[in-house]
Amino acid sequence: MSEARSTITVVAAVLRDGRGRVLLAERPAGKEMAGKWELPGGKVKPGESLHEALARELEEELGVRTLSSRPLLQLAHDYPERRVILHAREARYGGEPRSQEGQALRWVDLTDAAAFARLNLLEADGPIVTAMRLPARYLITPPRLPLGDVEAFLTRAAEAGIRLVQLRQPDTDPAYLGALCAAFDRVVGERSAQGKVSPTWLLGGDPAQTQKLADRSATVAGLHLPARFLAQLPHLRESADRRGWQLMCSCHDPGELAAASSGGADAAVLGPVLPTPSHPGAKALGWAGFAQWVTDLPLPVFAIGGMDDGLLTAAWEAGAQGVAGIRGVARAST
Repeated sequence: MSEARSTITVVAAVLRDGRGRVLLAERPAGKEMAGKWELPGGKVKPGESLHEALARELEEELGVRTLSSRPLLQLAHDYPERRVILHAREARYGGEPRSQEGQALRWVDLTDAAAFARLNLLEADGPIVTAMRLPARYLITPPRLPLGDVEAFLTRAAEAGIRLVQLRQPDTDPAYLGALCAAFDRVVGERSAQGKVSPTWLLGGDPAQTQKLADRSATVAGLHLPARFLAQLPHLRESADRRGWQLMCSCHDPGELAAASSGGADAAVLGPVLPTPSHPGAKALGWAGFAQWVTDLPLPVFAIGGMDDGLLTAAWEAGAQGVAGIRGVARAST
């Protein structure tokens, strides 16, 4: 990066309507990168907190009151002219957003990938769209999940508001893992046919095994890779894009996070953040260590290790997408 290149800090708002759509704004003629679409927001002035800057920008641009906001994703993006440190924040607001500066506005369904492609989104906002599509809780199946408990497990998770589950059964016989996949497929398919909500599910483990199982599933949403398979991410990314799959991975240090980001992962989990019975000998990062490693990373990262719903605010403040785990997060589904 050139030494003459300036750095600016920008805050952007994730505003959702009653249907879960998000608001995007077009940069009007006369502005830099006119015609591009972006999340509403703007530069942070000296002395302003991120929340104060967001509230000021939303009142000026949209005429709405910002009731509260919390971090979603912080990233650094290099444009030819400058480096942008971008803070995306989920915001609760009062009033009806209306254009105050002549900019076009559009509510966009997060599931409509074609709409985002047509709108020519600013490059820096791309990872934020991925983060917006992810929930704040990521539930992992307990070890040795009985085949007969799959329906009850998924039903309890759905009723508790869990929207993302990883089917992870390390050291499981391949035939039994295949039976579990078939059970997940059946239950999720039946619930969908009945108009019931089911969590999106990913299959975790060695991709040499899980990709074959996932190919036979009608409902799986993607794969979760252990850290030792990170080198396979670029190849798997091509395959996942053809299938419309998500790719997530486990990470334990900055090098693995960098590999996940550059290899095309949609998101990662990082830990252990706090002491956890599942890894009794592992050194915990703590929230400060977690924050240091994910700051400015253009990748949503879940905190794992000793997590539960009560730690969501701490996780968000440390830069996490949310919390992941078996025990603490699973208590929400029991």
